[in-house]
Amino acid sequence: MQIINAGTLYNSDRVSDAYAAVNSAGFHETGTRDFTTLREKGRSDYQLIYIQDGTLSCDLPEGAKTCMHAGEVLLYRPHERQHYTYHADTRAAWIHFTGTGIGGLLQAAGLGGVTCCAVGCVPEIGELVTKLVRELRLRDAGWETLCAAYLQELLGHIGRRLAAQRNAQVNRKYERLGAVIERMNAEYDNPATIGEYAQMCAVTREYFIHLFRGYTGMSPHAYLTRIRMDRARDLLSGSTLTVSEIASAVGYDNPLYFSRVFKNQTGLSPSAFRG
Repeated sequence: MQIINAGTLYNSDRVSDAYAAVNSAGFHETGTRDFTTLREKGRSDYQLIYIQDGTLSCDLPEGAKTCMHAGEVLLYRPHERQHYTYHADTRAAWIHFTGTGIGGLLQAAGLGGVTCCAVGCVPEIGELVTKLVRELRLRDAGWETLCAAYLQELLGHIGRRLAAQRNAQVNRKYERLGAVIERMNAEYDNPATIGEYAQMCAVTREYFIHLFRGYTGMSPHAYLTRIRMDRARDLLSGSTLTVSEIASAVGYDNPLYFSRVFKNQTGLSPSAFRG
C-alpha cells in the first residue's frame, strides 16, 4: 500500500480552512491477503475510495453492510465510523481531503448524502490520484493549489459519470412512451384508456401520467385532444364532411361537445373556422 500524507509526518488527519485541500492519497493493493481498517470515530476529514479491481466489504454509516466491486466509490464523511475490508487481489485508489467548499463540490458531483455508488470504469480517477501522490511527495511550488485542482477534477469526472447514468435512466423511461405516442396518433378516434397505456410502459397509472407529462409537457388527455383538433382542422379545411361527421371521425360522439372543445382550443367554432 502506498500512502502519501500532506499533514505531519505520521498524521494527515487535519481540517483546512482552504476551499479544498488534500490530506493524503494513494493506492491499495492487498495481494493474497485481506486488509481491514477500523476507525470507530472516523476521521476529521473526508475519505473517498475508488475500487479499481476486486472487492471491498464495509459497514455503512446507517449500520447496514455491503460488498462493493470494481467501478464503485465509497465515501466517508468527517467523524463517520469507518469499518471496511479490502479482500484479496483488490486494487483501489483513495484520497483523504478537507476544506470549506467540499460539501458544495460533493453536492455538485451528485454525491450529496451518498455513501456508495457505481460510476463504472473511470481511468481518470487513477491518473489523478497518481498526480496527487507525486505532488504530495515532492511538494514543489504550487503543490497545494495543484492538489486542490486535481481533487476538483476528480470529483468532476465522478459527477459527469453519475449525470450520464441519470440521463440514460431517464431516456430509457421515455423510450417506453414511443409506442404509446404512436398508438395515440394512430387511434385518436378510438383511444385506449390511461390504464392500458400505463400497461404498455409497465408502470402504474399515476406514474405513467407523470412520465408522459415530463416527456411531452402536457397530460395524456391534453395531448390526445391536440391530435384530435389538428385532425379536425385538416378535415374542416380539406373535406366536405359535416361538422357532425368530423366530430365522429376524430372520436367525439357528441357534436356539440366537439364544437365546444374545438372553440376552446382554436378560438373559433368549427363553422367559423371553415368560413
